[in-house]
Amino acid sequence: MGGEKIGRKTFYVADDRPADLYDMANIIRQAVGARNIYHVPLWVAKLAARIGDGCKAVGWHSVPLSSFRLNNIRTEYVFDMRPIMEVSGTLPYSLKDGVERTIEWMRFKS
Repeated sequence: MGGEKIGRKTFYVADDRPADLYDMANIIRQAVGARNIYHVPLWVAKLAARIGDGCKAVGWHSVPLSSFRLNNIRTEYVFDMRPIMEVSGTLPYSLKDGVERTIEWMRFKS
């Protein structure tokens, strides 16, 4: 590998294509045999987050959902993966394969 391709550069490590959170959650759900994942309308999630914010304001800090957490869930983190793909080449596993292999490893380890 030529040093000019990697020297003094920052590389993000991720899949070559963005993964949809709902799709990834469904892959995990299927691999572990869990029940279906339900969609909640955004207005319901925002209302629950506001209630969580209120709970935090009065001292309950481990609320399941707050505006901060909802914002993190809804934020798309998409980075240009071309630089690392030029160095590493094609990924050896798909997202589905990676999730399934990881769950298999976790089951073996426990």
